[in-house]
Amino acid sequence: MLPKTIVSFGRPEPWAGVTPTSEALSTAFHSSLLGSAAGSAALYKAAARHFLFWIGQQDVAVSAVDDPVVRRFEKHQCRCQGFSRHEPNRPKFTSKVRRFVRFLEDLGIVDVPDDVDQMDTLLAEYAPFLVQEHYSAASIKSYRSEAAHFAAWVRISRLRWDDVTDEHVIQYAGHDCRCPVYRKRGTLIGRHGPLRRSKGARRFLGFLRDRHILSQAHSRQHQDEDLAAYKAWLTTHCGSSAGTIRRYCGEVKRWLPMLDPPSDIDAAVIRRIVSHRITEAP
Repeated sequence: MLPKTIVSFGRPEPWAGVTPTSEALSTAFHSSLLGSAAGSAALYKAAARHFLFWIGQQDVAVSAVDDPVVRRFEKHQCRCQGFSRHEPNRPKFTSKVRRFVRFLEDLGIVDVPDDVDQMDTLLAEYAPFLVQEHYSAASIKSYRSEAAHFAAWVRISRLRWDDVTDEHVIQYAGHDCRCPVYRKRGTLIGRHGPLRRSKGARRFLGFLRDRHILSQAHSRQHQDEDLAAYKAWLTTHCGSSAGTIRRYCGEVKRWLPMLDPPSDIDAAVIRRIVSHRITEAP
């Protein structure tokens, strides 16, 4: 089961007609919250109305709304007539605004550079893939959660999936999260949080590239000369799959620089490397 989210992950159809009025949009948003408590739905509508009023004052088109615009709204010194000046800088209030922005995206009113079809289906297929790759239950849960989080961040960042590079993964790993995905950990602690995010993002990108959803242009080159013989041995003698070989080689690359010359490797060296990796792993 994927983490709770207000993200649909489906590719929205572009809005074909004239952009509705602010009142029509806030009313439609309110109607989309059927099933929510009346008081809660009213608060969401109020947040949408306040945001629409503010972007009108800032001459920002509804179709151009993105997360930087929401952050500007969050920080503005509110003098909006008829609205509470203390609301925008409250996280719970701006979370309602972000949900409204997601509603606009799903309507197709806000254009998003979504170049992958059926991302929701791919996310659903990701967990069975990890099971086939013999990941542990805990690892599957972590990778699956990070994949959904990363997909939400890519959309918020207005990135095309085929343009995502390792630099973007680094940005994702350290970002101050405002993504519309409910997270177990609200803050990053030490180096483990960014490491967990980056590992999850890179693994999901590898999954998409292996399925030829994304090009291999930004993928790491795994045909290292130093590991060519090891890869051949895994293939020939162990019958390992491509995914297993990739994981094994990725792990080897982490501790290869710490290895002594082959003639000097003993149990103490192995223990030292394993102990070091345990302190690194999230």
